[in-house]
Amino acid sequence: MQPNLLEKLPPKMKYLILISFAFNYSFYFCQSGDSIQFDHSNERSFVNGWTSSNTLFSLEYGVSKFQLNALNDAMKTSSSSTFSDYLGCIVASYSSTFLVSRKFAMDSHLDYMYFHSIPSVLEINDSSRYFTRGFHIGFDGCKDLFPRHQNVDLLLGLGFNAGRFMFAHWNPTIDDKLNRKNKYTNPFFAPKLVIEPRFILSKHFAISIRAELQLDVTNQGWTRRNNNLSPIGRSAATGYNLRLTLGWRD
Repeated sequence: MQPNLLEKLPPKMKYLILISFAFNYSFYFCQSGDSIQFDHSNERSFVNGWTSSNTLFSLEYGVSKFQLNALNDAMKTSSSSTFSDYLGCIVASYSSTFLVSRKFAMDSHLDYMYFHSIPSVLEINDSSRYFTRGFHIGFDGCKDLFPRHQNVDLLLGLGFNAGRFMFAHWNPTIDDKLNRKNKYTNPFFAPKLVIEPRFILSKHFAISIRAELQLDVTNQGWTRRNNNLSPIGRSAATGYNLRLTLGWRD
C-alpha cells in the first residue's frame, strides 16, 4: 500500500502543521459571539475586540541570523576575512485586518524582504570577491493581545517565509558571462512565529519592533550554476530576524 501524503512528510513538518492547526483552532473558538463588531457609520467596517483595526504601509530595517556558517567555510579564508553571522535586511510591508468570517478576523501582514551579507562584498584579494544576497516573501496572521488599547498593539501569530539565498564568487579578471555562473542558490520555505509590539505615534504614524523565529523545512543543499564549482556544506534559513518598523497609517 502506498503511504499517504502525511506519512511522507518529515517529522518537523508534521510538528509544525499540528502547531499551526492548534493555533488557528484557538483563533476561531476562543472568541465570543460579539467579539467582532462593525461600525456602519463609517464608509469602512472595522473589527473591534480581536484585531488592532490598523492598516499600515511600512518600511522595515534590521538584521537576520540564519545557519550559514558553511559559506565562510567555503571561502577557506582566515578568520579576519569572513562574513558576519548576521545579514542586513530591508523590508517593505503592508498590514491590515483580514476578515475571514463574521466571527473570525486577524491582523494580516504581507512583506517583501531583501537581505545581504555584512559586509555587502568581501574582497579577499584582487581576483576574489564574495557576496551573499537573497529575498523572501512573507505572510502571517496575528491576534492583537491589547485590542482595547488605542495607542498600543501587541501582535502574536504564525505565518511563513518563502524565498532564496544566493552566494556568489566574482572574479574581475574573467568575462562577466562566466561570473554570472559562479554562484550557488538555495531556495527555502520556513514557517514562522511572530511577535510585534506596536506604538501609535499619531494619526498617521506608528513604530514597532518585529521579531520572527523561523524553521526551514526544505532541502538545505546548495544548487551550483556551474558544475566546476566546488560543493559547499548545507545551509538553512532556520533562525530569526529582528526589525525596526516605521509605518504610515491609512
